Amino acid sequence: MAQKHAKIYAAHPDVEPVVICSTERSKERALQFQQEYGFRRCVTRYQSVLEDDEVEAVVITSPDETHCDYVVRGLKAGKHILCEKPLARSREEFDRLEQAKAKTRAVLQIGMNCRYRTPYVRPRQLGRELGALRFLRGTYLLNKLSAVRDGTKPWWSETGERSYFFLHANGVHILDLMRWFGGEVKSVFAREACLELSEFHADTFSLSLEFQSGILGELLLSIAALQPREVEIQSWYEGGTIRGGKLYRRIGDQIAAEPEVLDLQQSVLDLHLQIDDFLKAVQSGREPMNCLAEAKANFRLIEAVERSLATGQVVELERAVLT
Repeated sequence: MAQKHAKIYAAHPDVEPVVICSTERSKERALQFQQEYGFRRCVTRYQSVLEDDEVEAVVITSPDETHCDYVVRGLKAGKHILCEKPLARSREEFDRLEQAKAKTRAVLQIGMNCRYRTPYVRPRQLGRELGALRFLRGTYLLNKLSAVRDGTKPWWSETGERSYFFLHANGVHILDLMRWFGGEVKSVFAREACLELSEFHADTFSLSLEFQSGILGELLLSIAALQPREVEIQSWYEGGTIRGGKLYRRIGDQIAAEPEVLDLQQSVLDLHLQIDDFLKAVQSGREPMNCLAEAKANFRLIEAVERSLATGQVVELERAVLT
């Protein structure tokens, strides 16, 4: 992700790369980034970035467990922050983040780029024309076996048994999309399976959701799926259904003979749209789409899923109002 971000910023007309920060272990790679993407300086101390007067905003793409600390320190230094997901993995960490955010006018955005992808944006827009939402089905099926086993992301194995790591690191994308389409979740019942990655709690999950609106949703999530990548939201409305890039309009108690094929081409890269949203938030002082409150709502849902997995029971979520 660091390289994808750097490439976008180097080409963005309103962004000027100033400094790249890495560990000593990855310094050689950072120096390559500096040369390729035009950063002025390369450092190995995060504090030196925060003390740099030329730096107005910090983008955090470090290992997941460092996110909360780096964000809190950045907010305290008055820097605008764009942090890759997951923002945090415990209530205590979110308490720290909320306390730091309350003391600054700096913008905090979480890198949840799916909300900027046409295959989700367009169906959500069309859904507003089809009447009341009636049911959601989500699928998030990836094969990450090699990435786990060959050490591509060495910090994954360092997480151990502290939490359902893949829910926070991967599943948060589809859970966020389910909330984005369906609204806040009232309750959840979850099952787990470990198909391949026995060193973790589980790699596959089946979730049943009830939304506060009363509609139901089902979700299948796996990072050990031996099939082509599938990340999709199927949305059923009063006036029709959107699935597989097609709109099936309702005609009486039937559907149209031929579906409408939707144009889901991504004309502008999602990461570019994400940084545009971030910059607009910085300029206007408003909250970005993927703000701290949204990140906490995603965490609350994952926390409820984890409780359901532990108890084998339906878990009710605390009612929260996003501001």
